[in-house]
This record gives sequence, structure tokens and C-alpha cells, in this order.
Amino acid sequence: MSKKLFLKILYGPLGLAIMASQSFGAITIIDEDFTGLSGALPNDAGNPVDNQDEWFRIGGHSSVDFGGTVDGSAIHMGFRYQNTNANFVSASVWDTSTTYAFSFDYVTSNTQLGGTLPSWIIGAGSGTDRFAANTIAGGDLNSTAGSHNVSITINQADLLSAGVTSGDNIYIRIEKPGSGGNGRSAIYEIDNVLLVDNVPEPSSTALLGLGAIGFLLRRRR
Repeated sequence: MSKKLFLKILYGPLGLAIMASQSFGAITIIDEDFTGLSGALPNDAGNPVDNQDEWFRIGGHSSVDFGGTVDGSAIHMGFRYQNTNANFVSASVWDTSTTYAFSFDYVTSNTQLGGTLPSWIIGAGSGTDRFAANTIAGGDLNSTAGSHNVSITINQADLLSAGVTSGDNIYIRIEKPGSGGNGRSAIYEIDNVLLVDNVPEPSSTALLGLGAIGFLLRRRR
């Protein structure tokens, strides 16, 4: 088959549809840029309150020093000796047969010189839990001043190894410990939290696409 015909098929409607199918069927579960939200995060303090689909903190500090506050563009995690956290429990639930993509952006205001770094986790829990019952993934935030991003894929193996079952609520937690010390810690601004499910596996999509194009080329001979 000629190169011209191959390119015509590849960049024609079918070829473009196959390439675009990488995101076909994906469903957005959480898409938060904090627009319209302002003030201190509600303090659950361990009370049996249903916090589903609402950002909240558990104890911790909240003040003009950005100890768990929102200004309409990001969550600000405090500095110095302040210990604070930001939590979100989605009313949506995990499906252990599905692959997910999770990401968020953050800005480190200045390089943290010492102390314990802030951390993030995503797992399973309910709005009345103080912490996620099952942690799927997590890590420390980057202590170097600048803009950063966390972006991971969560598949069936990750969910099952964490003890998550279908029907468990989705739980996100970001925690800033109070051990940074005066002048040694930084302000961390959390933004653009995104969780998408039904993400196709790249290998499966590629095989389907190549198979479809190969079938067409064979029929044109």
C-alpha cells in the first residue's frame, strides 16, 4: 500500500478518531480550581459530620497567616509552627475495575529550609473519618520555591493492594506539619485538583487503533 494512502487513512476521520479515543469515555469526578471559595476551611475537629463534596480541615490552624484558607484561586497551607490540613471526600465512589488519573498543581512560595515537608494522599474513607481508611498513593510536596505538579495513574492493582473495594468513598488529604520552624517553612498553594476515571490503557488503545488501520489497508489491496 502506498505511503500516500496510509497517511490519508491515518490523518483522516477514522485515524483522528482512533487517536482521540485515548480520552474517549473518560468521566471527570473532581475538578476543583477553588473559584468562588474563600475564607477558612470548615473545621470538622473529629465531629461526626458529613463532609462529602466539601473541602474541610480537621483541627489545625486557620488564620490570616494562610493556615488552611481559600482565596478564590487556591488553598493556602500555613507556615512557621502552624499545623494544618485540607481534606476532600467525594460523594462519588471507587470502582476497582476502572483506571483513574489524579493530578493537582501547587506553588511553593519559598524554599523550605528544614522541618517535615507537607504531604498528600489519595485513598478511601468517608466524610466522618479523620483520616483516609485506605491509602492508595501519596508523597511529599517539593520544598523548592516554584510551580510544581503531581500527576499519577491509579489502576485496579493499586486499588486492590490498598484494600479498597468498589463503593468506598474517594478521600484526598493534604497536610502541612507544624515542624518547619519560624522562617524555615513555606506557604504551599494547592490548585487545580483533578480526578478522572474510565481512563483507557495506552497499550489497549494503540492495539485497537493499529488493528483498525491494518484491517482497512488489507481491504484496499
